[in-house]
This record gives sequence, C-alpha cells and structure tokens, in this order.
Amino acid sequence: MARNIRILALLLAAQMGLALVLLGSGPSLQAVNPNTPLLNLGEGELDELLIEGDDHSQLLLKKQDGLWRLPDHHNYPAEQGDVTALLSQLKSLSHGTPMATSDAALERFKVADTHFNRRITLKRQQQVVAVLYLGSGQGARNSAAHVEGQPGIFNVAIALHQVPQTAKAWQDKTLLQIPAGEIMQIATHGLTLQRQPVDKEDKAAKPSWQATGLQAGETVNSTAVESLSTKLATLRIEELLGVTDQPAYGLDKPVWQATLTRQGQPPLIYQLGHQSEPNSYTLKRSDRPEYFKLPTYLAESLIEAGKRDSLLNKAP
Repeated sequence: MARNIRILALLLAAQMGLALVLLGSGPSLQAVNPNTPLLNLGEGELDELLIEGDDHSQLLLKKQDGLWRLPDHHNYPAEQGDVTALLSQLKSLSHGTPMATSDAALERFKVADTHFNRRITLKRQQQVVAVLYLGSGQGARNSAAHVEGQPGIFNVAIALHQVPQTAKAWQDKTLLQIPAGEIMQIATHGLTLQRQPVDKEDKAAKPSWQATGLQAGETVNSTAVESLSTKLATLRIEELLGVTDQPAYGLDKPVWQATLTRQGQPPLIYQLGHQSEPNSYTLKRSDRPEYFKLPTYLAESLIEAGKRDSLLNKAP
C-alpha cells in the first residue's frame, strides 16, 4: 500500500511539474485584461483599409480629399457612414474572452496568415498600423480575432458579415440623390412639366405642376408628377456596372428617358435601358461617367410613373 502511495505521489509531482513548464513556456492569456483595446491604432486618422476574404478576394478602401473611395473600382465613392461605422467598431473592440494561443489553434479558428476568413490591414500615411484576422467565433455576432504580432486568440464582438469583401457592399447607393425641392422641370414623352410656386404661408398647399405639349382634353395630374419627381430625387442604385457603355446595357434604345432641370444647375438627362439579362435595368445620367444597375422593382416603378398616361388626366 505504502509503495503504491509513493508511486502516485511521484506521478502527481511529475504532472504538476509538466504543467508548470507548459505555463512558463507559452504566453499567458490570463494576464491580458479583457477590457483593454484589442487594436493599438495610435493617434491620427486612418486613411487606408485592405479587406481580404477567404476566397483570396481583396477590397481596397482609401481616403482621398476627405472621402473614402474604391480605387480599384473607378475610384467610386464608398458609403461614408459604413466605413466610419466599421472603423469605430474596430477601435472599440476589446480583448474579450480568451480562446487559445497555439499555432494549431490559429489554423483551427481560421485566423492564421495563410488560413483566415477575413484579414483587415489598417494603414495611416502608407504605414501599416495593424493587421487583424477574423475567423470562426462563438455566436452569430462574434468572431475569433487575432492581431498580427501579438499572442492569443480572442472572441470579440464583430461578425464577419459586418466586414464584407465585395465592392458592391461598400458602394455609395445614394450618389444620384438630389434635393427634391430643387427640381423645377421634367421633360419626357413630349411633355415639359413645370413646377409652380407654392405659397409658403399656406401649410395646406400642395405642389402644383403645369405642362406644355398637352393635347386636346389633357390636363396635368400634379400628384403623379410630384410622385415622379420624388422617385428621381431619391434614386438608390443597386450596383456600379462600369464607366464604358456595353451593348448589353440596352441604352441604344432606352425604355425611358427624361430631362430634369434644377434651379441654377445644368439639365440632367436620365436614360434607362433594359439589359439583355432578364429583368435587369441600366441607368445612365448625363453628369456622371458611370453606368448603374437599378433594382428591378425601382426601375419598373420609374417607368410606370414616367408614362405619359400616368402624368396626365384625360377628359371623360
């Protein structure tokens, strides 16, 4: 019995010694305060973001003259609020719950330099400030995170879908929007529709439009014209297609076009083409070099609202 106890004691001592060696040989996650920032971004504004995906895709966002743009996509403006929101979220990340430290764990959680879900490189004045890897986290709103050059993998409050790696996800969808009150005239289908002054003191007054090009018995439907005006003012694109016209865009025979005049501004010509792809529409506006894809529902709504019959009342 005594001999067995001595053997067990020796085994326990050996295990404790091995544990101490292992603890001393690797980085300690417990030493990291979970409330400390995950990224040390220093002072000053960041001006470049490179987002890489697990499919080897790369997306570059760069700040130029105060605006975030997509240099590899015709320098098209990014949605400024989305970029600002991402940067704010990255700055607010804390170490959170520690997960692991080993090289094998980097691969397992998909935060290794050769195996990751997202790799985000942040720069300031062409200098790398931090490189963050995001991988498989715990929970739908979390990701595993590893900072290049630092030990440890941490479960942090950011989801992969909040860091998309496609240009479409970052493009400014509101670039073509204009203040509705600036629209003074719309010309389409042989009609020239002119907004009439509204008595500002009469809060119940509704927008009124007059037209030239009317035929016998036709009158303007001011409500319908105002609706068309609002649709044009609040256009949201679906995607940037490019800056070169393509036969597939269908703009050689537009399905709808109009000229919009704003107070004190050059006229804007809108052309809408039906693409060869089923139920797909291309929009071109004269003041921009780009060609845009419109959501099908929006394009068809614009075509319907812009019909001559939709804009007019006919005498019974």
